[in-house]
Amino acid sequence: MSEFPSEIVHLEGLKVLKLCTDRMHTIPQTITMLTELEELYLYTNNKHRIDEGLREVPAAIAELPRLQVLSVHNNPKVAAALLDVLTSSPPPDLVELEMVNCGITELPAPKSCGKMRLKALNLRGNDLTSLKLSPWLHTAALKTLDLRNCNLQDIPAELSEMKELEKLDLSDNKKL
Repeated sequence: MSEFPSEIVHLEGLKVLKLCTDRMHTIPQTITMLTELEELYLYTNNKHRIDEGLREVPAAIAELPRLQVLSVHNNPKVAAALLDVLTSSPPPDLVELEMVNCGITELPAPKSCGKMRLKALNLRGNDLTSLKLSPWLHTAALKTLDLRNCNLQDIPAELSEMKELEKLDLSDNKKL
């Protein structure tokens, strides 16, 4: 699939959309027509060909009113812009965010702390040699934090302040 199928936006009751392809470069603005969408998965199938993945995702993705799960894998060209949008104006129901193997080197501070409701954050496979969690401490009651294979060199001291945290994965951080 090389283009977003325009017919999809007319599926008014669509709750889950999985787009796993190497050839699609753009998600159109019309995705906001999917007002019932709860889960969106944007994967580039081959992490060794990430230059062929998504290049554009509209900022309006944050306007999806029922979006609960956003999962982005192997799409580094959109990761920074997407994180910026989500930390500025998160979808009101977003509780799970996955940004796996997206080339993230720094986690931006949320700009609208009171609005974040994340319960699960998965940053597996990014190059986060150090991580400042303090800006995220007041944004959500994170229960799950996945930092596997992130090249972490130390454990963030702020972890001790995350009282709601139930699951923490620090596996495969060889420098810890």
